Amino acid sequence: MQYRPFSGVTYQFTANYVANGLGLCSNYTDVDGCWEELHRGSKQGESVFNIRYTNDSFAVEWPELHTAYYWYIVPSRINQDNELGSGTPDRTDKHWELMRGRILELIMRRPGSWKSQPPSHVFVTGEGTEDETFRLLLREACAFRGNDPTFYESDAKFMGAKGSAELAKRAVYLNPENRDPVWRHY
Repeated sequence: MQYRPFSGVTYQFTANYVANGLGLCSNYTDVDGCWEELHRGSKQGESVFNIRYTNDSFAVEWPELHTAYYWYIVPSRINQDNELGSGTPDRTDKHWELMRGRILELIMRRPGSWKSQPPSHVFVTGEGTEDETFRLLLREACAFRGNDPTFYESDAKFMGAKGSAELAKRAVYLNPENRDPVWRHY
């Protein structure tokens, strides 16, 4: 597992998780209480899908998050295709089939993980996410083997920015002046 305090680098899947009120403590100004709450909550992780569909690319990430600061991902749980962006001039049936294939390819790399812990949340970001064909395809692919995750797609263009801002706000309390590494609390 990797501990990732706010250090100037925020991964999009973590920012999206935070932007939707997940993986955070209830009172971040109470530093010890916050870390205790996060530690209790970190025992059981949850699997999520982070989908980016921008003008330039299509990407799927499948991390396991325990809190906003405690997560795990391996390269076999990332699939990005720079040829499948929403700016592609000919988005034909073949385009959509390739996109569906990229999602299922990621799932099939780790079929045991999908069976034991399929994604409970799907974060959908990027300027291409308003396309109705894309939305239908995504819901169908994520329903693989009866999965029924919660979709977060209402703020597709700014979700990551909101989560990053929330993490930065909390960093002032949880790691004042970087004197005390936040991961000491785990």
